[in-house]
Amino acid sequence: MTGPIYVEDARPGDILGVRHLSMVPRCRYGSNLAANWSYLYKEFGEKERVTIYGIDASGNNAAALHPTTSPANMRSPAPSPVARGTIGRNRSKACAFRYGPIWVRLASRPMFQGASALCRHGGNIDNWRIGAGSAMYYPVQVNGTLFSIGEPHISQGDGELSGTEIEASLDVTFQLVLRQDFTFPSPLLEAPDCWIVHGFDPDLNLAMRNASLDMLELLHDHQGLSKNDAYSLMSVAVDFAVTQVVDGRQGIHVRIPRGIFPFSKR
Repeated sequence: MTGPIYVEDARPGDILGVRHLSMVPRCRYGSNLAANWSYLYKEFGEKERVTIYGIDASGNNAAALHPTTSPANMRSPAPSPVARGTIGRNRSKACAFRYGPIWVRLASRPMFQGASALCRHGGNIDNWRIGAGSAMYYPVQVNGTLFSIGEPHISQGDGELSGTEIEASLDVTFQLVLRQDFTFPSPLLEAPDCWIVHGFDPDLNLAMRNASLDMLELLHDHQGLSKNDAYSLMSVAVDFAVTQVVDGRQGIHVRIPRGIFPFSKR
């Protein structure tokens, strides 16, 4: 974790923009834990499993190397000789690896979607699209905003079903930009191809409602659509997806393509 970083002149009501300029793996390995808080923990006999992934030098691909399984009802995974060796690397196929008898390819997606937050806002958003070339916008809650960034990852799918991603260290270059020309109630993501808003709640249905209302605000207050037109557009052109289902506050993210109509440049 790096921070907290004091941002001069930041006041409640401002927006802090965090531009992610580059993300480069610091080491050649990462780990994924099928944890005791995972979505299907009981279905897997209440056993935890760690899979070690190798990361190529460019950081563009990851390969599953070594799995280990813990006995049931143990919080800390213990290596099991029986489980070792079920995943092997195919050295003759670039960027390919094997889950049992199945060969697959996995592109890594370095991101800081873990614990990037301001004081009293943000946090464990778990959206893999918070990567190089994207920008996050957070509402400032306290003087100086106190921004912290940490918990880097190499790859994650929407849902984060096993409870974790590929956890690995990153060298990150980012830029903080204090904005006083607009406001937004929740973390807003500007990805290269879309805008994304987020909703959170212990109840996934309420997270969905929160995300819907914030997308409605984005289209009505910031793009000038009537609420009725925005509501129709959200049904025909906006994608809703589950961000994660494994934390106390579950997440929904809502994507609208930037090419639908010209958004004012943030």
